[in-house]
Amino acid sequence: MRLLLKLREEGCFGNKNEVSIKALAEWAAKGKFFLSAQDNHLVSKTIEEEMGEILRSEFPRRINKREKKSR
Repeated sequence: MRLLLKLREEGCFGNKNEVSIKALAEWAAKGKFFLSAQDNHLVSKTIEEEMGEILRSEFPRRINKREKKSR
């Protein structure tokens, strides 16, 4: 999943602002790329949630000065 997110960030799937995590997760689920611990194929919602967690930890959102002041 990290590799897919890295490729998305680098623009390999097109503009990263146009390719959503949901679309990437649906593509991965359709291709049956990821398995659970019980060797079942993961559904798109599970992949989307996992990718969201990885995205938040690996690629932290940049905070601009306005957001920093309001917090």
